[in-house]
Amino acid sequence: MVKKIGGWWIALLLLLVLIGCSSENEAGGSSSGSPPSSAASVQAEVSTPGEAIVEPTPEPSSIAPSPSAGSTEPAKETDANDAGAPTPTPSPSSSPTPKPSKEPDTVEPAVDSITVSIEGNAEWGSIVAAESVVLGKGDTASGVLKRTAKKHKLSYEIRGSGALTYVEGIDGLYEFDDGPTSGWKFRVNGIIPDIGAGTYKLKPGDRLEWFYTSKDEAAEQGKESAS
Repeated sequence: MVKKIGGWWIALLLLLVLIGCSSENEAGGSSSGSPPSSAASVQAEVSTPGEAIVEPTPEPSSIAPSPSAGSTEPAKETDANDAGAPTPTPSPSSSPTPKPSKEPDTVEPAVDSITVSIEGNAEWGSIVAAESVVLGKGDTASGVLKRTAKKHKLSYEIRGSGALTYVEGIDGLYEFDDGPTSGWKFRVNGIIPDIGAGTYKLKPGDRLEWFYTSKDEAAEQGKESAS
């Protein structure tokens, strides 16, 4: 009976030893596997009576918080004007303003002109008063007469050409209407030329006069020169 009881106690002691070992292993594993939390360490530090609890101050983050994933509002950009910075004034351009090119003075071509008039007999009177006529290149006394008559719509009759040019009638007034020596003559600057109207070339500033006469003006002028 004593041997049976002794064996039973030995078995019970072994069981208790095994249970105790397993409890120590579990307690050791949990304590060595996880480090003590900061809250536990802080609590352990302040567990001493009379000491103030000092919580760590979080350092400010230098990176601006990004907008939340659900927000659609774009990040607001910093404007220099909102920050109070002065608006920069644009400086004037350093390049010189181009000056307009000076147009060359317009030189009007010199217009060469003469004065022409047509005078009839006592009945016709002045047919064309003295007027300025533009002188063309190589203009002759008969050529200017034709152009002036056309301008004033006057009838005229001229025969021959060159040195043989002869004016028979102007505006319905013909040679011999006032006698055997009557007819049309011309003067240039007050002088009756000794060449025909078709070959006499005019110069700028000349005064050409066509007139009707009842006498031989050339003979009369010769008499006056001799006397």
